Amino acid sequence: MKIENPIVFYPRRVLEALNSGFRWARLFLKFRPALKRVKADQTARAYTESSDEELNEMDLIQVFKGAIPRTHGAPAVAVKAQLRPALP
Repeated sequence: MKIENPIVFYPRRVLEALNSGFRWARLFLKFRPALKRVKADQTARAYTESSDEELNEMDLIQVFKGAIPRTHGAPAVAVKAQLRPALP
């Protein structure tokens, strides 16, 4: 691969960085009104989607521990896998 001319490379990289910064700023300004509404809401910390009991009942690791037993952090399943020979 041929080395690119620095006179072309560095201005292009500066424009890419400025474009990226502009896009991030535009995204921030798009969501800024929502951020202000959330920060101004006095009851924001009181919102919950479900109770602690419901969260314990719907624990995904407990629900799917038999379907995906080799997942990191999932409890071990009591059933041992039976090994079969690869060729008869």
